Amino acid sequence: MKALLAIIVLAVLLAACAAPLANVTTPAPPAAIPEPAPAEPAETPVAAWQQYINSEAGFRIDYPAIWTQETLPDQNNGLLKGVALRGPEGSIELYWGVGFGGVCPDGYQPLTVAQGELSTCYAKNADGTENWEQIYTQLGDVTFGSRAFTINADPASRERILASLATLAFDQWTPPAAQPSEPDLASSCPPKTEDTTLVVSPENGWCFLYPSSLRLEPDMLRPEEAVMLLGEPLDATAMESVAVNLSVANNGPADGLDSAQYANRWLELNMPGMDTLEQHATIGGQPAVIFDNLPGFFAQQGAFIVANDSKYQITLRPRPGDVPELDEQVAQAWDTVTQSIAFFPPQNQRSVVRPGDVCPEEKEGTTLHVNLLDGYCLLLPEGFAVDPDLPARVVGGPEYGPVEGFDSVRASLAVGVYPLGDQSAEQALQPISPQIDANSVQTAAISGYPAVVYDFTGGPWRQRNAQIVVGDWVYTFVGQPWDEAKFPQALADVETLWNAAVESIAFFDKWR
Repeated sequence: MKALLAIIVLAVLLAACAAPLANVTTPAPPAAIPEPAPAEPAETPVAAWQQYINSEAGFRIDYPAIWTQETLPDQNNGLLKGVALRGPEGSIELYWGVGFGGVCPDGYQPLTVAQGELSTCYAKNADGTENWEQIYTQLGDVTFGSRAFTINADPASRERILASLATLAFDQWTPPAAQPSEPDLASSCPPKTEDTTLVVSPENGWCFLYPSSLRLEPDMLRPEEAVMLLGEPLDATAMESVAVNLSVANNGPADGLDSAQYANRWLELNMPGMDTLEQHATIGGQPAVIFDNLPGFFAQQGAFIVANDSKYQITLRPRPGDVPELDEQVAQAWDTVTQSIAFFPPQNQRSVVRPGDVCPEEKEGTTLHVNLLDGYCLLLPEGFAVDPDLPARVVGGPEYGPVEGFDSVRASLAVGVYPLGDQSAEQALQPISPQIDANSVQTAAISGYPAVVYDFTGGPWRQRNAQIVVGDWVYTFVGQPWDEAKFPQALADVETLWNAAVESIAFFDKWR
């Protein structure tokens, strides 16, 4: 009998010790976030875990012992660092520094961590995989951010990810800032009528009525922050037919500007020197400035409003009186929206990256150039400056023109930007022309973002080009003349300018 008991005890001990003991262990984590990130994580054996400790930012997290640790490339000119913990179930990426942002179309949910809760932007994909994005908090002077995702639809993978996140702990815990209390939309927003429709956007802090004859659509470039009201085209068979088009946009934090200051600053940056037809009004209970002659394919009317420290813009085209056949629809759209709109504190956790967060400091022999509208900054070497006739172009060095019909040719770098749109990042990182030197193509990382660099050969002289994918935008570099045969004396200047831009450029949220 004693021998039988000894065998049973030995078998239990061997089963309990089947997994090797890691150097650092952690208990099984607490409950997971509710649906659509459902269920509570399963218990994880204590012996299956190890710990990552980050003394620079002041955080730590336990993760499965079979997972691997990978240092991620620096971003934002070295101001944003990261590490990834990866395993067969998925990955957890941990970041610290400056340069976080993003929007959450489906709203935020609570996520359990070791010392309480953080918010996360959760999504379940069509294939059953899951994402937890924008897990942010402040650690003293450092911002912490994280994202996690499963790589299969197995519930056990989900449980393992949440189990690890539940051990996330911080040395300097600053609870996330409380969100404004939910507004009483029933009392804040106007009641809809027989001929109008009510739209409410808690994330953007607005609600308004619009004529039911118009079609409401998200803005193509900024679907989370702006909407468009579209009427039927006046001539559906015309190539460029005109129709009522009214947009309402949340343009981000006002940073202390009032409505008049916002309007003047917008005009100064977008249309310097333009004389406007300016009116002052009250929209949504707030002072507003209206410009009646904003240029475009059709002249536009625009209202600029600051409410709850957020910038708002309402734009209409065509203007009243420009297309008599549409005057009634135009007036009805403008009056219905501007007379019914109500503003309340936006209910979102968008993080805005400003120039001061990421731009490099000037050093001897350099000048800092900041392009607020395109969302980038870089250091210019001595002897180079922004072209007064083309703000997206930097020029310097000796004059080499006139050449081949060009009055002026100097060493230059042009920086452009366009939306990623429906392209994948991989598609955007292909040379945009077949007229290239195939031997010059190389992949690179510029300011921590994926890029491709190559020589374009289809112009009057050789150029050095780059495409950089930054979130939903593609930035382009064009350095010229990069032609040893035609301009050997210019190569050193172009290379100096190119290297300065590549080494110093940083990206931030565009000013709108």
